[in-house]
Amino acid sequence: MPAADTVALRTWVQTRLTGDAALMALVSGVFRDRAPGEVPLPVVVVTRAGSRYAPSFSGEPATGELAFTVRAVGDGNDLDGLAPVLERLHALLVGVRAVLGTGLSATLHLTGDVDYTERAQNREYTHAGFILSASLSAS
Repeated sequence: MPAADTVALRTWVQTRLTGDAALMALVSGVFRDRAPGEVPLPVVVVTRAGSRYAPSFSGEPATGELAFTVRAVGDGNDLDGLAPVLERLHALLVGVRAVLGTGLSATLHLTGDVDYTERAQNREYTHAGFILSASLSAS
């Protein structure tokens, strides 16, 4: 998949999430790949998971797919505390069509769940969210 399409979709997701006042009232930030160490929790982290690209016979972009995870990260082992954040993320992203400036549009589909607890630096963190697949096509 051309890098410009990947960047355009990631920028669209980031802008959609940070531009939502209801979500931003629930979290202290939206970050790509990982949150800085001393940011108050909960936060949202968006991570690219992979891509597929199928050119047309002429070699021009025809279809593609980009997968990424959207996770709410909270303190301790408190999945219930992240529920309002997850509900808002779902409403903002799942089933939504994005028109990208690269001449493509993307329809976002839920393809899996993320749910785990990790221990780092003597703290416990809950990660909960979903895996989204963005089906890209000419707009």
